[in-house]
Amino acid sequence: MVWVDEGGGGKVDGYNRELPGFKRYSVVGTDESGVFNLQILNSTLQDEAEYECQVGPNGTNKAIRESARLHVLLPPTKAEFVGYSSGSQLVVQENEDIELSCRVEDAKPKPDIIWYIGGVEITKGRREDVEEKGSTDRRITVSSTIRFRPTAVDNLKTIACEAQHPALTGGALTASLQIFVQYPPGHPVITGYTPGEPIKKGSRVSLSCKSEGGNPPATLTWYREGERIDSSYTDLEDGSTNTYEFIAQAKDNNAVYTCSASNDLIKTPLQADINIQVLYGPEEVRIIGESEARAGDLLSFECVTSDSNPPVDVWWVVDGRAVQGNHTRTLASEGSGGWFTRTNITVRIGARDTAKNIQCHAVNQAVGETKVQTHTVGVLYPFEAPRIIGYDSKNSLTGGVEEKIRCTSQGGNPLATLQWFHRDTEIPSEYIPGDNHATAVLVLNPNITDNGAVYRCVASSRAVAKPVETTVRFAVKYAPSAVKIQILPDRLHQGTEATLECESGESNPPSTLVWIHNGVPLSGQLFTQQGSYGGKISKNVLKFKVKTEENGSVFTCKAENEVGEAIDAVTMSIAYKPVFPVLSGPVEVKEGEELILNMTAHGNPQNMEYRWSSPTGELLSQESKDGVRVEGGVLNISRVLKEFAGTYKVSVNNSEGVANTSFKLDILYSPRITSLTEYVMVEEGDTAVFECLFHANPLTLDGIVWRREEGEGWKTLRRGEDTPTSSASWEEIGGNSINSRLVLRNVSEKDIGRFLCAVDNGVGEETVKETYLLVSSKPRMVVSKHLSKSAAGNRETGELRCRAEGAPNITFTWRRTKGELAAGNKYEVFNTRINPLVWESIFHVRDVNPADYGVYECIARNRNGVSKTQIVLQEPTVPDKPDQFRVLNVTGDSVILAWEPGFDGGREQIYRIQYHRRNPGSMYKQPSYYDVYPMNSTSVLISGLTSSSLYAFSIQSLNDLGESSYTKDIEAKTLSDTSQTSNQPLVDGLTDTTSQNIPVIITITVAVCGTLLLLLAVVLITCLVHKRKMKKSTASRSSSSNSTKSAAQDGLFNGSQGTSCYNDTMSEETMSSISEKSGSYIAPIDGRLSGLPYLMPSEGYRPHAASTYLTDQVGGIYSVDQGREIGFTSSNLPLNMAKTQFTEDTESQYADELRRQAYIQTLAAKPDLIQVKGDGYNISQIGSSISYPNSPIADYFPSDLMESDLQEIDRLRLDHQSLHPINNFPTGSVTLGRNSGRFGSRKSSFTPVKPSSGGGRGGPLSTPPACSTPQNHFPILSGLNSPNRNLPEFSTFGTYGVQGGHLPQLREEIHEPNGHLV
Repeated sequence: MVWVDEGGGGKVDGYNRELPGFKRYSVVGTDESGVFNLQILNSTLQDEAEYECQVGPNGTNKAIRESARLHVLLPPTKAEFVGYSSGSQLVVQENEDIELSCRVEDAKPKPDIIWYIGGVEITKGRREDVEEKGSTDRRITVSSTIRFRPTAVDNLKTIACEAQHPALTGGALTASLQIFVQYPPGHPVITGYTPGEPIKKGSRVSLSCKSEGGNPPATLTWYREGERIDSSYTDLEDGSTNTYEFIAQAKDNNAVYTCSASNDLIKTPLQADINIQVLYGPEEVRIIGESEARAGDLLSFECVTSDSNPPVDVWWVVDGRAVQGNHTRTLASEGSGGWFTRTNITVRIGARDTAKNIQCHAVNQAVGETKVQTHTVGVLYPFEAPRIIGYDSKNSLTGGVEEKIRCTSQGGNPLATLQWFHRDTEIPSEYIPGDNHATAVLVLNPNITDNGAVYRCVASSRAVAKPVETTVRFAVKYAPSAVKIQILPDRLHQGTEATLECESGESNPPSTLVWIHNGVPLSGQLFTQQGSYGGKISKNVLKFKVKTEENGSVFTCKAENEVGEAIDAVTMSIAYKPVFPVLSGPVEVKEGEELILNMTAHGNPQNMEYRWSSPTGELLSQESKDGVRVEGGVLNISRVLKEFAGTYKVSVNNSEGVANTSFKLDILYSPRITSLTEYVMVEEGDTAVFECLFHANPLTLDGIVWRREEGEGWKTLRRGEDTPTSSASWEEIGGNSINSRLVLRNVSEKDIGRFLCAVDNGVGEETVKETYLLVSSKPRMVVSKHLSKSAAGNRETGELRCRAEGAPNITFTWRRTKGELAAGNKYEVFNTRINPLVWESIFHVRDVNPADYGVYECIARNRNGVSKTQIVLQEPTVPDKPDQFRVLNVTGDSVILAWEPGFDGGREQIYRIQYHRRNPGSMYKQPSYYDVYPMNSTSVLISGLTSSSLYAFSIQSLNDLGESSYTKDIEAKTLSDTSQTSNQPLVDGLTDTTSQNIPVIITITVAVCGTLLLLLAVVLITCLVHKRKMKKSTASRSSSSNSTKSAAQDGLFNGSQGTSCYNDTMSEETMSSISEKSGSYIAPIDGRLSGLPYLMPSEGYRPHAASTYLTDQVGGIYSVDQGREIGFTSSNLPLNMAKTQFTEDTESQYADELRRQAYIQTLAAKPDLIQVKGDGYNISQIGSSISYPNSPIADYFPSDLMESDLQEIDRLRLDHQSLHPINNFPTGSVTLGRNSGRFGSRKSSFTPVKPSSGGGRGGPLSTPPACSTPQNHFPILSGLNSPNRNLPEFSTFGTYGVQGGHLPQLREEIHEPNGHLV
């Protein structure tokens, strides 16, 4: 049996149950059962075809076949409304024609579409379905359109389009919309009130308005008389409602309430209205008529009511009895729908009537409300005469004590009006009416004028024709008002009689007068007289003899009676001559302070004149002189000086006489050291004595000490603390002066150094003065990193400093360890004595060029020996990092740091501090930076730190060429004291990150900028290194070339490997100018030097400068052409000093003298080589330099040189050893000048030297540049065959202790290799 796919072109699927090549196809069943069913898994559209099962013949059975078709069903992909999203709302109006289209896509076969509304299939309306090809072959898309008219019942129903298909196993596809049908509302209906049914005023009324239907629901609004009063409606399922509640008022009677309904589908609102009937009584009842009458009067009254619904019934009640009105009328009110009523009555006043009470009653029976108005008619009748209560004529009032006096009147209608009068003036009072009486209360604070005064109480009313009054006379006790004192005579003097009169003011009863002086009562003569207000005036007269002591004393007069008292006092003014205050002793004041001394005298009169004189007798005035001035009795010294001490005199006078006094001014001042042993120089083992003379005020002996320098500290030596090697003592020599003595025994070199004489007497700062102990010893070089190197740029002046300690006087000699010193005025030496112990020599190298770089040696000598050190002169470079970086002090928020300067690289350097807070457990650190100012500071305060925090600090140096590395971190922990005042941190850039978070954007910006700057620096450095290598390569090729092209052809004299003084890019004009300034001249004449062969220095050649001999003090310059050293015999030296003054080794001196004489004889053998120019000497340069024999002493270097320095020195040594001599170099001349007038007119023993050929500048021969001078060719000494001819150098001395200024100093070394001495 076989299955055949007819749709596949009749292909045979196979004879096996598993069909190879058709993984999804298989034949299921068993051969035994004869079942061969074709199974297709995961069928696709490509499987849709006609399939045939064929059974082949077998025996007598014929072949049979049967076919079946496979239909592959594809469900629709989606169902949707055209133009609407599923689930949205469709808004339509009632009975409006609408059209909806539903689209079902990509189904096979086509789907069935069913329309529903509210879950019910739509069978009405018109429907049209359209088929179209789907997105792929054999797929169909169907669009169904339905048209219908929705009604109100369809509102909010769901209209759905459902696609049914047999391939939809999960149910039909549905798209739905909610239909929102708009339709007008129903007519509003009002409930809650029955028209025509009256309601009482005050009743609660609830009117409800409802409109049924409507989509959207109707908006319901209430109006009263056309005015909107409520719009708060509520939506219902079948419409909307608005309920308005209110309390019925009279104004609501006949009012029209309207309910208006509206929505978007009606143009004119639908309305319903209702008319309200309200029952209410009158709001007001008024009685119109007289309020006062007399007996027998006939009075008419009218009662008028306000609106009422229905009209009221009115009746009268007179004195409690009902009375019929004369005439009553009821009238309709305009607009309100109510009525008002008017009625009148006539009443006669009886003879016994005191008042008539008339009432009008208005009664509204419908609402059960009565309104009553009462009107009282007063009947006039007179009052009783007034009476005064609260004062008894037998008693008296007390002045100043408040009293209340009452005036009362009984009866009367109306009650009497009461008023108080004093004379014709009304006195304010309090009027108090009662039931049948009236009272006027007078509040009286009596005084002297009320004694015997008459007060009136006046009563009046409308019932009497004339006022009635009553009177009272007051008696008042009062204290004396004041006391008056008079002194006779007007001016009192000692011994005269004084009369004091005391008179009191009027009082009742009479006052008693008493005199009081210094707390003691005094008696006098008493008098009295009559006063103006019935009282008495008292007087007391006191007489006594005047004493000076009573000046300024106070006499008090006291007047008193039972009511009170009065007091007055008078200060006695007694004229007397001035009296000075008494001082207990001398006036002490510290020097420098301000003194204000008040010596003001007391006297009377106080108009006094003062006269001051100083201890020198000079008169003092208000004009300040040296800060001293007087003003009256006050001495003012703005700044006290010691010279102001002494006795001052002052006199004062007034009109009564003259007084004189004096006082001593003692000035306390800190010690003044007037004399101190300047320094002491002794031999080792001797005794040294120092004396320190000082004066002070006061003298305090405990404050006298000596201090000696020991390392970085000081050791204190006091009296009484003697040792076998030291003792201190003092003696008082008078005049506030003391001489302190320090004795040092068996001194040695370790005792050399500074000593301080220190004195402190508690006034001001301690006074300190230093001196030195010098022990005769050889010089000791002061070694320091910043002194071991110096740097200068091309054409600059290099400065090398050398310091040495020792005694006696030290002289210095400079030389180069490699090469020679250049000729001309190239070098200067300045020797100074910094202090008795330390000497300094400053060596200037002018017009520095590359040949000047290298190692120089400074040699310090005195009679005890020689010491030396080496100093490197190099090109400017970045500075070395500072040394000895340390913490000096720590507070709660700051740290003080200090350091020692390192080598500055030949440029001004500044320092930068880097610090950060150490956070335990954190690898992150954000440093802060601080640039130290001023730039030469060696300490700094870093503030603004966090207390109790550990910080790390490091420092670097910077100059204009770059920066050093940072030193190793040092740590400091701030204190926990946070009470200190913290300054604003002087931090450049970022602050401490532990107290402030840095924004991420700032961190990123700084990182990016730093990276860019680093890349730029790398590029620039690479370019510079490449350029330098190219230059060196070019120079090397030029110097090693065998080309015959000379330097002259290039227009300049050019050396190789950095030996030229000039940049190869300079113009000829520039080179000529520079050569002139440097003492040499290059003539660019036709590319060659006139008359000279073409010369090219060999590879490795380095020029060496000629020596220059210098002296200090006066600054004279001594130069010799291209020489190493030159010596003079002591007899030829321009010094007026005998040989016996030399203390050096005689044998060594003799050897030096021999060397000097040998050299001078050599010069004398060629008399035509020396000539005198003015006061100077000229040695004609036959060769390019003068060569001196080498010494076998090896090169040496200071132990503290850095590795880079040693490498530089090694390079210089190799360059020097590789030099090749150049013969036949052109000759020239320079000057050995001695430009100093201190040598007098004495001429040197040098004989004139004439040039062998040529001349100086402008001649046929020219001197090549000094820095390009070849060495080892010295024809001037060709006749000297000795290989080891050593001559002494010319040395310089300080003038300390030597007259004449210069001594010849002999060298210790016999042989010095390449020794180039100055």
